[in-house]
Amino acid sequence: MSIFKNDDQELLNLKDEVRTLRQQVQNILDKMKEEPSAPETPLVEVVVETPVPEEVKEEKTETPEPEPIVAEKEEKAEKPVTPAPVTVCPDLDGLKEQMKVLAEKIDTAAYQEGIIRDLHEELQQYKKGLIAEISKGYIMDIINLYERIADTNAHFNPEEADFDAKKVKHLVENNMLSITDLLEDQYSVECYAPEPASEYKPKEHKAMRVIETDDPAKGATIAECLGCGFRNSDTGKIFRPARVVVYRLKQ
Repeated sequence: MSIFKNDDQELLNLKDEVRTLRQQVQNILDKMKEEPSAPETPLVEVVVETPVPEEVKEEKTETPEPEPIVAEKEEKAEKPVTPAPVTVCPDLDGLKEQMKVLAEKIDTAAYQEGIIRDLHEELQQYKKGLIAEISKGYIMDIINLYERIADTNAHFNPEEADFDAKKVKHLVENNMLSITDLLEDQYSVECYAPEPASEYKPKEHKAMRVIETDDPAKGATIAECLGCGFRNSDTGKIFRPARVVVYRLKQ
């Protein structure tokens, strides 16, 4: 049975069927109680004549039949027979008890279904609130970075006569420094940039370009760092490898 969809209607239909069956059983019981007892049926005795040998028959024909035997047969025929009492089928009581238990189980299932549905809705609301609360910090940090970059962009006007490129570069570097400080202080994420001539490490570096060299000392070393990488300062997990240019020894 699936939950949170059509369970309410299914339970109502099942309960209606139980009520209908219960009423049918009760009607059967009431009808059987109101029916009169079966009429008394007189007992008819069937006399089966046993074949008698011819010698005995001849003797019997000479002797007349006594009258008391006929009277005794008439008395036996007139004796009333008591009919067997009509009993109610014992399975009906068991059926009523089973239906009662079934109805109780249905009520319990409906109650449990309501509890599960309420808990599910409460969990969904809590989940939405928790996600919103966690995301709030990230959103505020992004907003602060946007405002800082927007403020820096306001100082960019190449058409001015006194436009200073060095000043613009300094503002951009300050923005980059503020971002790395935020990542390290709030999220324990550090920025790392490998130095030229350092060893190339595939797990920490991503080779964007390869330069072939004849110098064995430069083989498998970094020629230039194109972009810093990011990793967790506590666990060392790499979020993004540093982008580099690598020297490769000619074959």
